[in-house]
Amino acid sequence: MKTNIAIELNDEQRLNLAQKYNNTSSKKLLTRADLNKIVQDYISVMLKAPSVEKPIKPVGDDPLLDKKWNCLIQLREHLVKENQVTILGHDWNKAGALLVQEQDGSKYSYGLAFRKLSKRRV
Repeated sequence: MKTNIAIELNDEQRLNLAQKYNNTSSKKLLTRADLNKIVQDYISVMLKAPSVEKPIKPVGDDPLLDKKWNCLIQLREHLVKENQVTILGHDWNKAGALLVQEQDGSKYSYGLAFRKLSKRRV
């Protein structure tokens, strides 16, 4: 399969990559051929790497994880109604994760993807 992947780099990024790739402090910018080689090398390494399945470890017994949610606002409204956690807010750096603090002081982040809720300790 041939690919045509568009990658936009400004001169600062090209210089940064060229210096890292060539392990120099030269002011010569990265060329298309250099970038092609970097991508080819990366793909080659990834293909040789063993596949490792990482099991998902549930965080305690949380019945909320088994339910289907349409959005995090729906979850937030449910949590406010139940009044068992303190809503700390949204962490926009975590793709809109909902941050909560449980009664024991534990802090968790809820995330939502494809209507499936995930929970992790923060």
